[in-house]
Formats: sequence, C-alpha cells, structure tokens
Amino acid sequence: MTPGRAQTLPARKPGRSPALLRFGPQSLYLHTEGMATPVWQLGDGLPYTRFSGNTPPQIVFTNDTAQPVAMAFHGLDGPASLEPLLEHAPLAPRGGTATCELLSKPGTFLIDPRLLSGDDDRPALPRVLVVEGDETFGADRDEVLLIEDWKIGTDGVAQVAGRDSGSVASLYTINRRVIHDITVRPNERVRLRLVNGCQRSVIALKFVDCVITVVSVDSQPAESFVARDGQIVLAPGSRVDALLDATQPVGTRNEILLHDGTKPIPISHVVTSFSSPPRAAPLPPPATPSPPPSQIDLKNAQRIDLALERGQWLPAIAFDPALPPVFHTTVNRTVVLTITNPPGGSAATFRLHGHHSGCSTASTTAGSRTGWIRSHSTPARRNASRSTPRIPASG
Repeated sequence: MTPGRAQTLPARKPGRSPALLRFGPQSLYLHTEGMATPVWQLGDGLPYTRFSGNTPPQIVFTNDTAQPVAMAFHGLDGPASLEPLLEHAPLAPRGGTATCELLSKPGTFLIDPRLLSGDDDRPALPRVLVVEGDETFGADRDEVLLIEDWKIGTDGVAQVAGRDSGSVASLYTINRRVIHDITVRPNERVRLRLVNGCQRSVIALKFVDCVITVVSVDSQPAESFVARDGQIVLAPGSRVDALLDATQPVGTRNEILLHDGTKPIPISHVVTSFSSPPRAAPLPPPATPSPPPSQIDLKNAQRIDLALERGQWLPAIAFDPALPPVFHTTVNRTVVLTITNPPGGSAATFRLHGHHSGCSTASTTAGSRTGWIRSHSTPARRNASRSTPRIPASG
C-alpha cells in the first residue's frame, strides 16, 4: 500500500490541541484481497476525528492537491465564517492551509471536501467529526458507522460519483470495510453514530430483530423513540445517533440490511458474544436529554417557494458571493420554505447550510417522527417538502 501524506491523529483530541488534517492522495484496500483504490482522503486512515471536553475544537486543514478545495461542515449552526464559498474561501492548491475554530457543541458532524469536486481522477472522501458531550444515555461504548458507496471497475479503480458507470453495481462499505460486524455483550448498550457518507444516494438501514432507539438527528437532540422495525432512513450527509440494546441470546447474528431504492443488501451483522454481560438486564429506555424546540410561529411566518429546476441553480464551482440572495429575512423570524421538485426529473437532496429546520414530511429521516434536520430528500413529483427554519439572533 502506497503511504499517504496525511497527518496521523489519535482517536481523541483533548483541550485546545488542534487536529491536523491533510487532504491529499492515498490508497485504500476495500477488500482484504484485491487492488488498491486511489482516493483523495482527509486525514489519516480513520474515518473520524473525536474531540472531548468543553473547549471549542480547532482543526487545521492543508490542501495537498492541485485543485482548490472547499470544506463543508454538515451540522454546524450559526458561524458564518465557516460557510464555504460565501465566507470561507476555498483552500488554495499545493499547500494551502486554513484554521477553523468550531463551536463547543456536542454532536455528530460531517466534514465534506466534495463541494467543488469536478474533473477529479479519483473520489474524495468525507470525514466524521465527533464532539463528545456529557450525555451518554447510559451507553457502555460509542461507535461511528460511516456508510459509503463505491463504483469499482475491473481495474480496481473507484469511479467518481455522478459519472456514467454503466452496469457497475454499487459497493457499500462501513468505515471503508466491506465486512464490519458489530459485536455486543448481552444486555450491553452501544451508541451508534450512523452517518450517510454517500454523495448522492438516500439509504435505509434495517437492524433485523434489534432494539434501536433514536436520540439525535443531524447533530440535534431528538425526543427519543424506538425506530419502527429497526429501520432508519438517511439522506446524503445525514447523521443519526441511535442506541443499540443487546437483547438477543448469546451467539445470535442479526443482519443489518441496507436498501438503496433498488433492493435490500446485507452489509453487516450484530453479533451477541459469549462475553460476560455488563448488567443482569437491559437498561430502561433513555430519557429525552432536552425539551423539544419551542412552538414555531407559523401564523406570522415568512413563506418562500423554491423550485429545484436545473436552470435556476448553479454548480458550486460557478458560485459568486456577489449574486443576490434568494430571499431576505429578519432575525428571530420563522421562514417556511416550500421546496418543489418538478416532475420529469430525478430525486434531489436539498441542504440548508447554517440552520437546522423542521420538515413537515414524515418520511425524510429516522423513524416516524419529525425532527430538526439539515438534509431533505425530495422525490421528482409535484408534492412539496416544507422546511421550517427559525433564524436565531446569531444567524
């Protein structure tokens, strides 16, 4: 395996020690046997970086490629200085650096370097950012599960998303491994940070015969609920924190299925080991860590219609900060966005940077309840998805 130039990081960064993340060429072995896959990778071989403590985390980025790179942070509210293209300039090629200081808000976030990706010869990979907080929900341990999709040709090279791949089937990985089982002890509780790292694909996960409790959606605390039939839907870039309670007999192997809109695909297992249990019985359901958002003022809301028509939107590479805004609003006012995907097109993902929002459609993200989310998946039909952000004073 050809060594990359990424800075090696420990799994957790305490205090003010910055994480040094280089974006550059590396190679991955997705199969234990097979050819290496060239990629543009952010950081070392781990798919995530963890920060602990209440001090605002710092990240120093370095661009080791020949093209400018814009880092998009999924899940961070408020800081306009982190907005790619609008406030935060892309990293210059061949050694450009930038230091980002983030809010000390716990949650599961995603750093995505693919905003400006175009004529690349290899796929660019995102990186999960975990900021740990005091609330553990009684979990015995914490695992990040980053799901990504690949189109691997006969030459072993991964194709860039969005290009015509013919009859090449999608390969799905967890933490960049084709095989990644989750081993649990009887009566153990594991916090799973589920992340859809696919650039374009909406996916559904099903934990067969498992008790899965959702506690956070897109970095925001949610009123905890048990996912119906162990199923969780994730739009591209979305994150869901869920608790897996091991209630099956020892030796049980429960499938984890992924559905990409075509068919269910087995991608992993939950394996109940013969290890000593941490307790005599499973833990009770977790309490909601914080009250749900206050009542939204829909009566006096500003209402905006947005159509996802190709002629009205620019690719990120053509964005100009001098362009007029889509709409103006005022601080602390509720805005209702009615997003319409015209018929005849394909399904689209709409992402609202800088603000979480409530979605009135119940089929967007995890389980059966409406949460505060960042990414909306809209089918190609006249039925609209209504997104309701409330612009805070810091916005």
